[in-house]
Amino acid sequence: MPRPVKRFTTVEEQIEILETRGLTLDRAEAEKWLRVVNYYRLSGYSYPFRDSHGGKPTDHFIPGASFGQVVALYEFDRKMSTLVYDAVQRVEVAFRAKNDP
Repeated sequence: MPRPVKRFTTVEEQIEILETRGLTLDRAEAEKWLRVVNYYRLSGYSYPFRDSHGGKPTDHFIPGASFGQVVALYEFDRKMSTLVYDAVQRVEVAFRAKNDP
């Protein structure tokens, strides 16, 4: 049987969810990021800051975890991906130039 579709939540509701789960945040900053990047895209970067029981992350955050830390991890990954893509592209171009008949 297929999983039920999750109910739509507004950005304001998403912020409330994060707060009730223990994430420290500035509401205006969180709203800006959630509107531009998306709750579900950012949620993957929140796992290192989530509490765990038996090695499995829960929906609650460790004490002191902040939305800013989640965003910083997202930004690090975004910038690292750009650098890696640039490096791979340079190697690809050089490889093609060497093997051009």
